Amino acid sequence: MAPEDDTRLVMDLNLLDGLFHGPYTIYDPELYYIAGPLRMDRGAIVIEEGMWESGRFDRGLKTGMVRISYGDGTLFRSVNHQTDKWHGTLLEFRKNGELTLQASFVNDEMHGFFESYWLNDEILRSGYYDRGKRCGTWFDYGNNNEYDSCPEKFRVDS
Repeated sequence: MAPEDDTRLVMDLNLLDGLFHGPYTIYDPELYYIAGPLRMDRGAIVIEEGMWESGRFDRGLKTGMVRISYGDGTLFRSVNHQTDKWHGTLLEFRKNGELTLQASFVNDEMHGFFESYWLNDEILRSGYYDRGKRCGTWFDYGNNNEYDSCPEKFRVDS
């Protein structure tokens, strides 16, 4: 329950042997840190009143698809987890449903396609990562930048 309002639920989760286990929902963004880091090492995260996160724990580790939604239920972020690490495609959306970022991860490391967009939907950044390092040609803020060549094929198993 919320300390300022004992009628408001802030987390819905289960424990197994003292570990988070099974489906969960966190209704108070300030409590996200309890269930895992905000991943701010990958850039700023937008937290607004009313946002909520839902997903699944397997013996204390986030597993499967985790979704963060705006208060009205519109999806803000979705990303797959394997043993508490980002693995697969991460998508972020604006409140109006427009895609603002897409990135691929393998074992918590950027690997594969990445693209982010300005508010007018023009591309802000676009390129590929090879195990956490930029590779090939990147489009950055209107400029093309060259990095070491990329592997011929990118594959993200999710």
